[in-house]
Amino acid sequence: MARKKETDYFEAFVGGVNSACAAADMLCTVFDHYEPEALPGHIEAMHKIEHSADIAKHGTMEQLVREFLPPIDREDIMELSGTIDDETALRMFCCGCICSISARCGPRRRLLHRSSQTAAPRSRP
Repeated sequence: MARKKETDYFEAFVGGVNSACAAADMLCTVFDHYEPEALPGHIEAMHKIEHSADIAKHGTMEQLVREFLPPIDREDIMELSGTIDDETALRMFCCGCICSISARCGPRRRLLHRSSQTAAPRSRP
């Protein structure tokens, strides 16, 4: 009997972090080029990023339920997947709450950009 291929949870985490980084990049774009009339389009694009991240997370969770012995502790997989998904959702929420941008956002925008670049997945160890 052929053994089913195990889920590559590392790749699932990388995909989630890529979605969170894409959401951060979108939020930085909104900060850099703020135009109130363009905000609905940005919110829609952010919603698509967040929705695709949700679908990927749910797929990972469904596979985790079916897998007898995952290579990483189940609770750790669930916590890490949830945290990554929360980061993406938080950035979507922030994008939807922007009414105006003050000069004080500059340092926060740079911090957001730096953190997303730091979190961006590198090559697999």
